[in-house]
Amino acid sequence: MKICLVSHTENFKGNEEKYRWIVEGFKEIEEELSLNIPITWALEEDDTGLHPLEIRARNRGDLITHGSDFFKRLHLEGHELGIHVHFVKEGKLDFSYLNQKRLIKNAKVKFIKAFGFAPKSFVGGWWHSDEFTTKILREEGFLVDASPLPLYSEKRRRWILGKIPTFSRIVASDWRHFKSRIPLLKEGILKVPNAIDPRVDFFSVSKTISLDLLDTQMMESLEVFRHFQEEGITFLCIPFHPHSLTREKFSKIKTFFIRCNKIDKLEFIRLQDLYERWRGAPNQDV
Repeated sequence: MKICLVSHTENFKGNEEKYRWIVEGFKEIEEELSLNIPITWALEEDDTGLHPLEIRARNRGDLITHGSDFFKRLHLEGHELGIHVHFVKEGKLDFSYLNQKRLIKNAKVKFIKAFGFAPKSFVGGWWHSDEFTTKILREEGFLVDASPLPLYSEKRRRWILGKIPTFSRIVASDWRHFKSRIPLLKEGILKVPNAIDPRVDFFSVSKTISLDLLDTQMMESLEVFRHFQEEGITFLCIPFHPHSLTREKFSKIKTFFIRCNKIDKLEFIRLQDLYERWRGAPNQDV
């Protein structure tokens, strides 16, 4: 089983020590499993300094600038750096083309200034990615969008459209495709679906196989992993939010990967590696 670990990297300022022990924790897992675990760190850039849905937003700030030295070192160690953008304007959600273009372009400019190269991977805040996003990512030279959440039924799609406008255009007309867990190359952008429990027929972010949730859903996530393995699914994109991890949660992450590795030998790859493999052999085993 090949796994892309994608960090929705937020709230670095004030949490520098937590990020350090998380990185050290992954190095311990590497040693335990004799594996290389490169991570795609999607760095948040929020020029408004506001996050309309969470109080902690007032402490967010600009991670690309504040964390540049820390993440430069990770990049030199083989990790991938991308960007993570919440589409807000003056404290309100704004998914218009102009606002998405402004925020993605601003993040890209700051990223290049901080790291000396252009980002190629993107993750939308709240997993939002629509037709505007795809167009803008192509215009700005991105290759991978790891925002999509799979949908498994028309019932679920209609529920999202009616109840959660934030997510209303996540996968647009491509939602059926992601049921197969296969990435989709669309307009030059590889759209990578996140791992969600396929046994449920209703939308719930809590059904994501996210490292954040393993302390409460360890056995359930293992069963889903077994299900994927039995179905012949060979690739999973697993997201996580570093700022929400604790040392106790991280011990569960280590246990999860050790158990998964016994079920099906793991290989960890970055989103940019996935793109290169997919470009060479689309719709094949990545």
